[in-house]
Amino acid sequence: MVDLEAGITDPPTCTAPTGATCWICLEEGPDDGGEPLLRDCACRGESAGYAHISCIVKYAQSRLDVCVMAWKECPHCAQKYQGRMALKLSINFVANSLRLPENHPFQLDAIEYW
Repeated sequence: MVDLEAGITDPPTCTAPTGATCWICLEEGPDDGGEPLLRDCACRGESAGYAHISCIVKYAQSRLDVCVMAWKECPHCAQKYQGRMALKLSINFVANSLRLPENHPFQLDAIEYW
């Protein structure tokens, strides 16, 4: 198995201010895996747009039957995710696509979009 993240340094991200919460789970601070809140989109404000990558993955998985865009862009500001968020979501999207039935349209999207 290839480690897709080996040797990749994290690009700068918008660090969450004290009191910011994930728009999905509504929790402050890092998730259970230690991943911090990130905002790699155009959302602005004290707490708008911050989320844990793990929460966005769960959100996107729940929308997979309807929309591939949940993996690519913020549902609030409609900007494509950037930096670390885009990288992690791309890796998770491809991994999730491989679990779908053969010839599922989202498997082709995994190749086309990334």
